[in-house]
Amino acid sequence: MSKYLIILLILTFFTSCAEEDKEIIIPVQVNGKMRGTIVISSSATKEEVEKKALSSEKIKQYIGGKNYTVIYVSGKILNFVVR
Repeated sequence: MSKYLIILLILTFFTSCAEEDKEIIIPVQVNGKMRGTIVISSSATKEEVEKKALSSEKIKQYIGGKNYTVIYVSGKILNFVVR
């Protein structure tokens, strides 16, 4: 019986650790060149990540008022492709 209790406690611990919302660092590229990084929640949506990146003055100077497409690989990288 105690062996099952220990296994249950271990599984509960690892499950709770996996569910925690962690902050991650995402590199931001403009036309394939790294222009900065942002710190976001691991559960952030594409729109939240894009908004956070666009709030950076460093990223704004490369995008300006131009048209762009956003490519976001969840939890890995954000790329703005300027036309």
